[in-house]
This record gives sequence, C-alpha cells and structure tokens, in this order.
Amino acid sequence: KAAAAAAQLQMIADFAASQEAANRAMGVEARQARRGIPEQIGLARKVSPAAAARQVSQARALIDQLPETYGLLRNGHISEHVAAIVVTETSHLTGPDRRLVDTRLAGQLAQLSPRRAEAPARRLAIEVDQAGAGRRASNPRGDRRISIRPAPDTMAIVSAPVPCEEGVGGRSG
Repeated sequence: KAAAAAAQLQMIADFAASQEAANRAMGVEARQARRGIPEQIGLARKVSPAAAARQVSQARALIDQLPETYGLLRNGHISEHVAAIVVTETSHLTGPDRRLVDTRLAGQLAQLSPRRAEAPARRLAIEVDQAGAGRRASNPRGDRRISIRPAPDTMAIVSAPVPCEEGVGGRSG
C-alpha cells in the first residue's frame, strides 16, 4: 500500500509539473502557471481542489526535499500517514533544513508508528531552526479566537487555541 501511495504521489508531482510547464510554454506568468492544476487532480482523484492542492504540495515536498522519507515510503518501510507527518512537521523549514531533518530522521523512522514519529520529527525541526520555532510560538498568541460548531443533540462545541501553559494549567486568559 505504501509503495502504491508513493507511486501515486510521483504521478501527482509529474502531472503537476507537466501542466505547469505547458502553461508556461503558452506564456502564462510563473505565478499563474499552477492555477487549475489542483482542480484537475481533484476531479481525477475524486477529492476537493483543496485536498488535491495538499496532495500536490505533499508530493513535491517528499520527492524534492524529503528524499529519504520518500524512499522509505516507496519501499514500504513507512506508511503514507508517517510520511505526511514528516511533511507537516517540516513544512516551515527551508529546503536545505528539510533535507537535514530528513537525513537525521531516516534511520529511526521505519521503527516508529505515526503517533511516535511526530515527536522526533518536530524535535529535529525545532533543533534545525530554533529562531524560527521561537517566532512561530509567539505569533499564535496574538491570534486567539473562539470557534463554535454544531454538535449532535442541539449542542455546540466551543474551542479556542490558548498558550500551552494556560491550557494545561487550566487558567483562563
């Protein structure tokens, strides 16, 4: 199943690249050349354009910036879920930093479940870009918001992102 997922990701990346190249050959600006590609992939895979855009992004990240993780997926040593976790946990890193995390993580990834793969991927991403981790931790504190969504039996679910020390400590801001 993992090898099939890797093959699908390769096809997604190849198709996206071919469409982008075709658009650029027709004179479409580089910024606009990717437009419409997620919609085409979404139609073919029977998913929303947003889900297809995530798949394109994941495929490009694994193939171009996380070759060790992609190789483990292609050879069936990790699941697609584990590969997606590595993509997510390193999404804020530059290409070279992502490759560094990928190299450091590769030796242990095949032995880890999805739940256990998340922590070392996150830890290595923080180690590689400590300044960026500090910036990212401070940004959400100013973006507090409360969301409400319907729940069964005439109930509602209220959620709010809060700083960890307040959420774990039970204090309200």
